[in-house]
Amino acid sequence: MFQLHCTSLKMSLFSFKLSLLHLILLLFAFSGKSSAQANFELNTLVIDAGHGGKDPGAVGLISYEKNIVLNIAKKLGKQIKQEFPDLNILFTREDDTFIELMERAEIANRNNADFFISIHVNASTGKSAYGTSSYVMGLKSADKNMAVAKRENSVISIETNSDKYKGFNTDTPENNIILELRQSTNIDQSITMASKVQTQFRYIKRKDLGVYQAGLIVLYNLAMPGILVEAGFISNAEEEKWLNSASGQNAVANAIFKAFKEYKIEVEAKSTGNFALNSNKKNTQKKNLNTKQKETINKSEAENEKKNTVKKITQTSENYDQVIYKIQFKTSPKKMNLNSSEFIGLQKVSFYEQAGIYKYTCGEALNMQDALKILSEVKKKYKDAFIVKFKNGIRI
Repeated sequence: MFQLHCTSLKMSLFSFKLSLLHLILLLFAFSGKSSAQANFELNTLVIDAGHGGKDPGAVGLISYEKNIVLNIAKKLGKQIKQEFPDLNILFTREDDTFIELMERAEIANRNNADFFISIHVNASTGKSAYGTSSYVMGLKSADKNMAVAKRENSVISIETNSDKYKGFNTDTPENNIILELRQSTNIDQSITMASKVQTQFRYIKRKDLGVYQAGLIVLYNLAMPGILVEAGFISNAEEEKWLNSASGQNAVANAIFKAFKEYKIEVEAKSTGNFALNSNKKNTQKKNLNTKQKETINKSEAENEKKNTVKKITQTSENYDQVIYKIQFKTSPKKMNLNSSEFIGLQKVSFYEQAGIYKYTCGEALNMQDALKILSEVKKKYKDAFIVKFKNGIRI
């Protein structure tokens, strides 16, 4: 009887500790999220070329993963820098150097990065497997993606001090809670970016294998959103050849670049309320120009401003001046037919255009409470959906 009482007491104390830990970390995550949303600008990006040095990564018939991903990482960095010259871009490696997994995240943390992109290529025992996928750090369905996690995490076996990874353990309830809460602040942004990457891969006719959560050490210690991209299968002879070609590497880099550009514009617009954002490149180009050249650029920018401004959508509410809540659930660089089968089951589907990107919304509510009810239903199909507000047909 005494032993039973002690066991019960231990269980109660354990439950109390978990609840307390849950509350503390939740409050920490919430406070961090709130402060980060005010006038957010994405100023620093870390691009991580997986593997390197003594770690070749996956091995194909004609190449190593480490070389393919380094080329893609450099091409991606160059494209982003051309579009956003004021953005600080850091690489975890720029040559054939071995960087430990934990250090990759620490590079991003030390430099207060706003986003982290890790580039890899996949491998399978089956030679016919092909396609692209993107991963975020998380435990949901992580067991289904154990093969990828084990392969990407296996590098710790050749590191000099693997003891530092002892805390990375998803087998205990305490660590499960810690892992979930540490990622709660960043997982929505990570999934949003990963989804955009996969969308861009579909546009270049690559097989979309989806977005997944997995226990990836390289993403575990990040203090910011981050994704790991698997750009194709090196174990597939045809895909390996494509991944080693200049056209293939350019296509992968360009797909990730377009996704990042859309993500950057979207998150900054959401924070500042400025939905007619321009690249910093335009301001840089104005320097050292004569008056006539400046007038020409100003005229061109005025025309572009009209194109980039959020366009009106039909507002069906009887009270035109009333604030209307809608659910934004999809973005696309191409205009879609509102009668598309993809929209079946969604009510009052409409769209608006921002910076050449079409944003699709559904539902209509006059207050936040009703909007949240609609959102909960839409999220069953579109997990990264969120609430937006309109007045006089214009997003505010």
